[in-house]
Amino acid sequence: MEMAEQDAANLTTMNVKCTHADGRNGLGFSLPFFDQMLCALWKFKAKHVTNSTIATWFGVHPKTIQTYLRKWCPLLGSTGRALVFIPSSQYLKDTQPDLMKDNGMANVVLAGDCTEVVTETVRKHILIQGQQYADKSHCSAAIGCSFTTTRGGTAVALDLALGRASEDQLTQIIAKYIQIDPDLELMYDKGCPHIRAYLPNFNNVLIPIFLRPSQGKDKFTDEEASHNRACATGRYVVEVSYMRVKLWGLISPVVAREDFHYLNDCWWWALGYNNLCYKLVR
Repeated sequence: MEMAEQDAANLTTMNVKCTHADGRNGLGFSLPFFDQMLCALWKFKAKHVTNSTIATWFGVHPKTIQTYLRKWCPLLGSTGRALVFIPSSQYLKDTQPDLMKDNGMANVVLAGDCTEVVTETVRKHILIQGQQYADKSHCSAAIGCSFTTTRGGTAVALDLALGRASEDQLTQIIAKYIQIDPDLELMYDKGCPHIRAYLPNFNNVLIPIFLRPSQGKDKFTDEEASHNRACATGRYVVEVSYMRVKLWGLISPVVAREDFHYLNDCWWWALGYNNLCYKLVR
């Protein structure tokens, strides 16, 4: 009991003597667990904040902050990963917005897409530099892929990949994790028309119709235009999800080279936080 009381006291004490990461004693103070977590959240939330800035604010050595970030950033990432899951089929049906039903998409329960996170270019290693280049944005980037429910919660996602990875490759991987009832449908962008072949239950996937001028398809019929409008309305939820993810400063607008090793943890934390309390970051 005495040990537990002492541990509790340490967690609420701001100034506790510690040994810094560089081995020197008495040059500063350690922080309670809550403040250590705040350091990691600040790193995720602020744009291009340095370890020295955080250290100055909390009154500790920059190497101590680096130690905290190495501990807490992966913990936050793991927490966010645990908050991303596919709900039950009944829940997906019960929470479907009326707008989806009005558009004739009563069975659509998940909408997917990919997004790019712009990063600084690694100049030192030519092979990494080549793999960073994203054809879509014509710059160095990381690519993330996820599916959200029609209510906007992230249901399944992948780790970030280098920009050279194609959207088709990512959808082939993520499709293996989408196990829902066969009668339910998904929605995706027109970039991956064959995603249905990789789903465990071969669920139907609604994809916008696109023009093929080289094949004589240079305009939409009224029915095709209505279908595309309905798809755009349904897929809006995944775009909103990515918008909330990019409110975290480490991810947007450009990820600094020194923050690369925090990027994937920030990605997962942002997705999980969106599920937990997205209204707070609107």
